[in-house]
Amino acid sequence: MIYWFEDVYSERIENTTRMVGAYTLYDLLLPSMEQEIKLRLVNVEYLDALLKAAAKATESAGNKCRELLDMAFKDAVIYQK
Repeated sequence: MIYWFEDVYSERIENTTRMVGAYTLYDLLLPSMEQEIKLRLVNVEYLDALLKAAAKATESAGNKCRELLDMAFKDAVIYQK
């Protein structure tokens, strides 16, 4: 996630969008993520629990986290090919 955010996503967005994304990633998602989790172990249940944990921060936190994860997974599929 950090590589994707810093080296892929941040290269194509404006600075204000990057600030919101950085808060979403570094303050909401990463503290709730299991460190060093293998991608093959990421499933619907894991993502739902991650979003529920992040959603406790603010009213819009869960949706912002979902949006960021959605973009990261879409890029992962594109760059995989």
